[in-house]
Amino acid sequence: MDIPHGVANLCFVQQAKTNKLANLSERHFGAHILLIMPNDRLLRVNELLLRELGNVFTRVVSPAVPVLVTVTGVKTAIDLRDATVFVSIYGKAMPKPEVMALLERRRALIQSELAKKVILKYTPRLHFKLDETAENADRVMHILNELNLDEEQGDGKDTSK
Repeated sequence: MDIPHGVANLCFVQQAKTNKLANLSERHFGAHILLIMPNDRLLRVNELLLRELGNVFTRVVSPAVPVLVTVTGVKTAIDLRDATVFVSIYGKAMPKPEVMALLERRRALIQSELAKKVILKYTPRLHFKLDETAENADRVMHILNELNLDEEQGDGKDTSK
C-alpha cells in the first residue's frame, strides 16, 4: 500500500475498528482510507489562533462594521498552511454576505496582523466560514419560551373555571 509522503500519525481503518479509537478524522487518498488521530500540537495551534484572531478582529474588523463579528472556532489543516475560521455575526445593520465579503477583502491584513502575534513557520491562509450555531440556538430557545408561555396561559385558564 502506498502511503502519501508527509502524512503523520496514521492509523488504518481496520486498527480503528479493532481498537475502537475515538475522535479520528478520515482522510481519503485514492482507494485508501486513512484515519488521522488528532494532534495535541494542532489543537494548541487552533486554540492559539482562536485567541489571537479574536484580538485581531477587535482591532481590524469591529471598527469597520456596525455588527458584532466573533470568531467561534478555528480548524487548521495538518500541514498548518490553511485554516478555516468560523465566524458568527450578530446584528441586522449589515447583511451577512456583505460582512463575509469584507472579511475576504481584509484577509491579507488579518493574516499579517496574525503573523505579528503568532510565530509559526507558515502563517496559515485564512478561509472564513459563517457559523450560524448561536443563531440557531437562539431561535430554538425563542420557540421553547413561546411554548412555555402558551402552557402557562393554558394552565391559568383551566384553573379559573
